[in-house]
Amino acid sequence: MGQTGPIKLFGALMMLVVLVTSCAQAPVQNPSSDNKQIVTGDSATAVLFGSVRKGPIKPVQLIGEDNTAPLAGAKIDVANNKGIHVTTAVSDTLGLFIVPLVPGTYVLTAQRFSNTWPISRTPLQTVTLTGKDTTKVSFDYDTGIR
Repeated sequence: MGQTGPIKLFGALMMLVVLVTSCAQAPVQNPSSDNKQIVTGDSATAVLFGSVRKGPIKPVQLIGEDNTAPLAGAKIDVANNKGIHVTTAVSDTLGLFIVPLVPGTYVLTAQRFSNTWPISRTPLQTVTLTGKDTTKVSFDYDTGIR
């Protein structure tokens, strides 16, 4: 497991600060020029913060041991409540992604990661973003290791 709970939490919070700061300076990846749900810079009013993990990573798990790891490069499609594609979030090396959006209801769909791994255990999620809140979501991919 390597890191203790408070250290891991501190690291995650620091990454969130870095990600929020970087989103205030640059647009979301792959934005559509005619799409009004994606926001950039100071106009961002709601934030979707997600984590993506893969597991199990070992065939034997000891009690109390985390048997998952961050999954980099996972793609999460974001569509508005009318089913129109807004953007695709891609997880970083820590398995994290962040997308600033206008408030509203969105459907998140985890794309299949590769031909060798099954789709996410949580392939579809609906979230409602309100005000200037940060909404957290997580996706877990099954590696098939047993």
